[in-house]
Amino acid sequence: MSALPAEKARSQIAELVDSAVKQTVGLQDILEQELVALRAQDADRLQQVMDDKSARVETLRRIDTERSALCADQGIAPGADQMDRLIAICGNDSAIAHSWDRLMQLAIECNAMNMKIGAIIRLRRQQIDDGIAFLRGDTAPNATYHMSGSNERAGAMRSLAQA
Repeated sequence: MSALPAEKARSQIAELVDSAVKQTVGLQDILEQELVALRAQDADRLQQVMDDKSARVETLRRIDTERSALCADQGIAPGADQMDRLIAICGNDSAIAHSWDRLMQLAIECNAMNMKIGAIIRLRRQQIDDGIAFLRGDTAPNATYHMSGSNERAGAMRSLAQA
């Protein structure tokens, strides 16, 4: 493929990065909604938010595919410095560089929020699994602290008075 003129490449990359920033801001909002729905234990709202999140992530993937194709059109191989090289081809456009930096910061924030949501989900699942195990009379698989402060199980069942 032939390289695009610098001005056309600049215009296309600016449009793609700006679009990615807008979509990522929207993803951040969706993640906040997911956290609220999760804390409220609103299953219907949570499902809707998860559907919205999936659609937003798919849009971001499409934008990134277009960005990668534009880099390839410019002869820029994939790598950590790919965008730096593309921005250089675009005349070191500070607006594009600023938008790209904002996109990277938003991605970090979204990742942190997603990790927090995942931790809450894992904790809730652990609590449910422990509750089911208790109802079945099984020993819960997750270690809890003994009254001595160790995380070893007391071995045998103790009376409620001993607890």
